[in-house]
Amino acid sequence: MPTHELRTSLTTLREQAADPSLSPGERAHLADLVTRLEAAAAREDHADNHSAEGGLLEGLNQSLARFEINHPRIGATLDSIARSLTSMGV
Repeated sequence: MPTHELRTSLTTLREQAADPSLSPGERAHLADLVTRLEAAAAREDHADNHSAEGGLLEGLNQSLARFEINHPRIGATLDSIARSLTSMGV
């Protein structure tokens, strides 16, 4: 179930990253983050993968801190992704 929730949240985040109210830098940051998270989700079923993704979760948490104040919907989506990854053992 966490994988399904993760993929749903990633789709939402991809849509939110296209919001014209975001600066070009914010859009680029989110697009890069989505790409990295989608790659991690694709590798999720490989047990040797989880330890390598601690940096990804750290980057996700930094992004959450960056967006949660000025873009609360994006912050909520990032939080949902972080929770999904945590429940998957990443």
